[in-house]
Amino acid sequence: MSKKISIGPFTRINGLWHLKVEINDNVITDAWSMGTNFRGLELILKGRDPRDAPYLTQRICGICSSAHALVSSRALENAFNLEVPRNGALIKNLIFASDLVQGHIRHFYFFVIPDYIHLPENEPFKPSYVFNERLSAKGKERILNNYRKAAEISQSLHEMLVIFGGKTPHNHGILAGGATVPPDADKIRLFGSMLSKAISFIEEALMPDTEALGEAYTEYFQLGEAHKNLITFGMFFDPDIPQENLYPSGIIRNGGREDMDKDLINEQARYSFYENDEPLRPLEGKTIPEFQEGKPYSWIKAPRYGKDVYEMGPLARQIVRKKYNKSFSAMDRITARSLETLEVAREMEGWLKELEPGAPVYTDFEIPSSAEGEGYLDVMRGALQHSVRVSNKKISHYQIVTPTTWNCSPRDNEGQRGALEEALVGTPVEDPENPVEIGRVSRSLDVCGSCAVHIAGVKGLSFSQKII
Repeated sequence: MSKKISIGPFTRINGLWHLKVEINDNVITDAWSMGTNFRGLELILKGRDPRDAPYLTQRICGICSSAHALVSSRALENAFNLEVPRNGALIKNLIFASDLVQGHIRHFYFFVIPDYIHLPENEPFKPSYVFNERLSAKGKERILNNYRKAAEISQSLHEMLVIFGGKTPHNHGILAGGATVPPDADKIRLFGSMLSKAISFIEEALMPDTEALGEAYTEYFQLGEAHKNLITFGMFFDPDIPQENLYPSGIIRNGGREDMDKDLINEQARYSFYENDEPLRPLEGKTIPEFQEGKPYSWIKAPRYGKDVYEMGPLARQIVRKKYNKSFSAMDRITARSLETLEVAREMEGWLKELEPGAPVYTDFEIPSSAEGEGYLDVMRGALQHSVRVSNKKISHYQIVTPTTWNCSPRDNEGQRGALEEALVGTPVEDPENPVEIGRVSRSLDVCGSCAVHIAGVKGLSFSQKII
């Protein structure tokens, strides 16, 4: 028996996103990942002062705004040949890491957990799926207690970000050339005290809860595999080597690790609502929206490495760095994200100790008449790229390729499914009227529809529509 269902809006993700699947004999046989909005930030940036870019691009998303400030600032630093002072690089790392850690904790408890255990039968938790819980009563009680604590820890991590970023979301602490807030003893001491509490929560709550979830739902270590190609741009600034990263870039292809060639990155749009459909590198990319009937079904483009589909995120970073060596499944993604959360939080302790009160945090500069540059860096959900061209001291070209654009892309010019589409194919669905399995696989990729698209639209939905 064949059945097609449409899920939208897709809840417990960041932003707006829509999904269609085809189910035959209770197994997903095809899927369509659909960005239902158009992101116009690249067009808005044209004609602006280049120094505006790290601030304006943060408005793409509230959950990971520091990521856009970070990569936008690096694109400008590459374009203008700027060296960031050591203190500035460390502060950028601390601001971004605070955001990453709170985002990973939030993802596990608030987005993932409701797919596996029932939350209290009251607002805002209901309605929920119908499924048999596998965790013991004691295990469920522990996770629910940690669910509440996770909200407090996430807030505390945001407050840590504010110490050096001024505000959140959309901080004012990251800009081209360095940072804005110089460190002093009081800031360092306060940040360190709050960080210690966050690390304790990760060690005592997040890690055992992640392990318990994997032990209860072992089949999800086999479900949700995509193309098994992984890519990372590297992550965190190396304060001692300008423009280098502490975490290396690389790809996993055919089971082996290779160096990444950024010139192979391109975007395709044959199944997207844009005028141009030829593969283009982001520095030559075009953002000309054109709604069309027929093949296109998403406002998300299809980034590719050469002609191949790649997945990105914490799992890619962990495997490329040989920190994780299991598989490519939904539960592997969840496990790798938790492992990275603990690793990054511990790294933050070292960066905090390296700060030097009184040392510079920023390098001043003049905007050149013309320049171009690209920023490549991994962020919460994977590899983020900003490409900028400056003419007459103004932005003349800007392109942004986000992790969710890669992970949740539609088909490319060759008709290959995007990573999430492929991950869903083969997933069994016990009850198509209550498709909890779709949510489990999809949310393992930590979808951020806001980053992939911008401006809302609601037309074009079909099939039987659900909200999950």
